[in-house]
Amino acid sequence: MRRSVLACLLLALLTPSESHSQEHGFELTCLVQGEPTDVINDNSINTPALAEYRNGKRTIVVNPQRTEGLPPVVQAFVVAHECAHLIQSPSLPAAFHERIDPERERTADKIGIRLLRDQLKISLAQAQTVAAAFRNTGGALPVYLPGPARENWILSCFKTQSMDCSKKNQSPQSR
Repeated sequence: MRRSVLACLLLALLTPSESHSQEHGFELTCLVQGEPTDVINDNSINTPALAEYRNGKRTIVVNPQRTEGLPPVVQAFVVAHECAHLIQSPSLPAAFHERIDPERERTADKIGIRLLRDQLKISLAQAQTVAAAFRNTGGALPVYLPGPARENWILSCFKTQSMDCSKKNQSPQSR
């Protein structure tokens, strides 16, 4: 079984002028197939963040102008969600771009919230903040669940260990 994690310093990414400090944000550290992933800022992308292969390297691209008003835990989730896309397609750049698929987005939400839960030890209240950020989105693209359904999915995935995010096997942080 492959151990898949992604490396990025969210704090450095979102507030590059500030010194590294846990109190100013979250530090999400992971690797994908043992290799760090590049994280870059790009104000020209039309989304808060995206995952792609640039110059043959896994890259998360963040638009700070679109994420700056979000709570730090939601900013961390945005990056973790993109990490999840890279985890799902760790070695096939061509297949990676064929990801316009609702199930892949649901899986990215599941992996993303669990990265925050298991690695950063976020609380249920913080998970609720993340989930609530999507409450009124209405399914911006056809691949995303409509807002309330996505909110419930994210919370269910935080609260459980099960693959389908059902109520069985609740996580200790969810209680």
